[in-house]
Amino acid sequence: MSISEYLSWTDEKGRPYDPWLRSHLSVGGKIVGPCERSMVVHEPIAFWENWSNQRFESSGAYPLEGGLAPVKIDLDRKTGTYEEPNVWVAYSL
Repeated sequence: MSISEYLSWTDEKGRPYDPWLRSHLSVGGKIVGPCERSMVVHEPIAFWENWSNQRFESSGAYPLEGGLAPVKIDLDRKTGTYEEPNVWVAYSL
């Protein structure tokens, strides 16, 4: 699911579902908005195979243990790209 959709989830009290977001809001933070590509890692397939202990034998999206998003493997280009979403939170001074 997209980070924008995730941001729409709420708990029974109408607060953001995510406990980290609730903790930011509880101390004065304000949600600015989603960032679909907060962190982008573009590396050769060998990097991803070594890092994940998986073999990638076809192009496509593969889940990563502990990842927020799948790694997208492109066998033609011999690369994998991981694009992690995030949520921007701002605080007043």
